[in-house]
Amino acid sequence: MLAQQRIGRLVFGKRPLAARGYLESAGFHLVGLPEVYMPETAGSERQVVAIIDAVAEELAERGLDLTLKERHASLSFDSTYEVDEFKFNPYGIVRLPEGAGVRSRVCSLNRGCSDNRSCGTRAAVFSARRN
Repeated sequence: MLAQQRIGRLVFGKRPLAARGYLESAGFHLVGLPEVYMPETAGSERQVVAIIDAVAEELAERGLDLTLKERHASLSFDSTYEVDEFKFNPYGIVRLPEGAGVRSRVCSLNRGCSDNRSCGTRAAVFSARRN
C-alpha cells in the first residue's frame, strides 16, 4: 500500500509551486496526505523538493502527529485555494518552520542509517544537500 501511495504521490503531486514565501506541493490529497509547505529561504528548489518528498514519506510511514512533532511543523487548514478548486487539500497543509531545511544526517525515519546507504527515501535529501 505504501509503495502504491508513493508512486501516486510522485506521479500526481506537483512540487515546488511558489506561494507567499513558501514553496509548496500540490496534489498530495490524491493519495490522502496533506500538502507540505517549505519556506522559500530553506534552500534551492532542488533541496526543497527533496525535503518535501522526505516529509511526505514520513507522513505516509510514521503518521501525522509524529512527523509534526519531529519536524517542529504545524498543521494548517488556511488554504489559498477554494474548496471547489482542484488544488484544495482537505487533509490540510504541513507548514515547516524557518531553518527546517538544515537537518542532521541522522535519518529521521529511525531506520539506523546515518547516510543514504540504507535508507532510499533519504538519498535524494542527502544528495541535494551536497550540491
